[in-house]
Amino acid sequence: KTRTPKIMNNLFSNPEDSTLLEHIEERLSSGRTTCCQWNRRGNVLAAGTTKGTIVLWCFDTRAVVREFRNNNNKNDSEEKRRRRKENSPQSAAVGEEEEEEEEEVSFPIRCLCWRRDNRKIAAGDANGHVLIWDVLSGELETRMTDIGTLNNIEFTKDFKALLFSPAGFKAPMFRAISKRSGTMWPDTVVPLPGGSVDEADVHGCPAILTRSGNFCVYATTGGGLCVARLKEDGEGAQMRRGWKLVQTIELVAKDAKMVKRLELSRDGKTLLVVSFSKCIVAFDVVGDVEDKKRNKEKEVLKNDDNNNDDTGLETTVLKNRRQFENDHSQSSWESACVAFDNKFVYAASSTASHEVHCWNLKTLELTRVLEGPNEAKGLIRSCYHPKRPLMIGVGANGIMYVWAKVYEESWTAFQPDFQELKENREYIEREDEFDIKDEEENNDGTRKEKKPNVTYLDDASSLTFADLKLWDTDLSAYWTDADEDVMHDLPVEVIVDYELQAQMEEKKKKWERKQALKAEKKKKEAEEKETEKNGGKGKEREDDGDENAKKQKMDDAKNEGRDGAAKMEEDDIINDDDKEKD
Repeated sequence: KTRTPKIMNNLFSNPEDSTLLEHIEERLSSGRTTCCQWNRRGNVLAAGTTKGTIVLWCFDTRAVVREFRNNNNKNDSEEKRRRRKENSPQSAAVGEEEEEEEEEVSFPIRCLCWRRDNRKIAAGDANGHVLIWDVLSGELETRMTDIGTLNNIEFTKDFKALLFSPAGFKAPMFRAISKRSGTMWPDTVVPLPGGSVDEADVHGCPAILTRSGNFCVYATTGGGLCVARLKEDGEGAQMRRGWKLVQTIELVAKDAKMVKRLELSRDGKTLLVVSFSKCIVAFDVVGDVEDKKRNKEKEVLKNDDNNNDDTGLETTVLKNRRQFENDHSQSSWESACVAFDNKFVYAASSTASHEVHCWNLKTLELTRVLEGPNEAKGLIRSCYHPKRPLMIGVGANGIMYVWAKVYEESWTAFQPDFQELKENREYIEREDEFDIKDEEENNDGTRKEKKPNVTYLDDASSLTFADLKLWDTDLSAYWTDADEDVMHDLPVEVIVDYELQAQMEEKKKKWERKQALKAEKKKKEAEEKETEKNGGKGKEREDDGDENAKKQKMDDAKNEGRDGAAKMEEDDIINDDDKEKD
């Protein structure tokens, strides 16, 4: 039996914090989930499964709207079968059971990411392949092989390359998606820390891009962090992009032997470092300027590039180091995330029970500990919604748990003048309360004109989207002037069921035949009724018809007799003439 979620350490909670998570709202499952990520707007959730598929959830309806499958395994099995037939015809007759076993082999999805415009999804599986799907058409556009098992994957700011974070003995690297963009993005490894030549210092370490895409933050095997800045050489088709090391942090925490994950907040101003330490470390990201705002500071950045050489590291991107820990918890953390309003930090462990710890980002105090069902066996991933107080926790059992806030029903939200009563009371109806009243009249007896409840604007052309103030929160996280080509919603896809269509056509033909039989039956019944009503008249008409027929026959016989006699007379006259001639 699963225990209902409960809240511990309620004494530490502040009633004014209205965005704190409180309970598990729902469980989502479509296969065994391994990873998940929200799109930019937060209305679609992409989840990777152990079957090698990407499942898209519409979070408004909590239903699966798309499913992208990896056909690599099927193609590999077909290729093996073709080669077997070519090499030895005797081995071509393979048993059906053996073929089914080959087709059932699948490689789980280890990581995935959305492109910034929500039009592409990239994923890395356990077989070392990187796959890129088109969200609109559902087609597999790009397949990269021999990449290795990845812990994280991410698109660059121009969508022409990918950042890989391998899990094995490989360093984080950038690779172009197509051959055309290969000249701009050559295969490069992140800059090594401290002028090192050995790539082993960054083997198997996570890497992440900042919100603007101009900085890359990656870890080292010694538990430190490095920050590299994007560097562009040349112009136009001859442009080449590389990275330059600008900041190094030797040790994230005292007991941090190696960094597991790097998580960035939605606004890109807070970086969380999850390591094998008992604490979670947070940094403030400073100086991360987007390209549209960077044009104003272009001269300053050029001077900064000239002053900073490869050895002198003067740019500081990560500042204000903070630690979040629980003295009563001895296990290390597996995942962490920042709330959408940057007020709280949530963390979970995979080795312990289903517990989610919450800290205040400013005061560093442990606010509450949420406890869920033990069936999850710990959480391996956590993903916070970009615009709601809601978090997805992926359990070790492959089920996604939706942590949310408890909302109380308030009828005043629908009717402001509604009064809520704690106890029932007797209501006395007025005598004229439900009577039909005439319209109000003026003193001179004319009716009053009702003024429409409409507010007219003098100059609506000067209004902007921000002036409407539809939301109190900041929309810049997913709505900017450069988002003209962003796909915020998935279009409706009509899937034709040909079997059901054939069944409906057969039913339609059967119904038409049934209606035709009914019409014929009604027609016969109508004719029978008419004959019954006009029965006498019909018999008289038949008798008259018989007499007329008899008369006609007699007249025909008489006429035939007259014609025969006339003909005999003519023959006699002709014979007499012939005799006289002779």
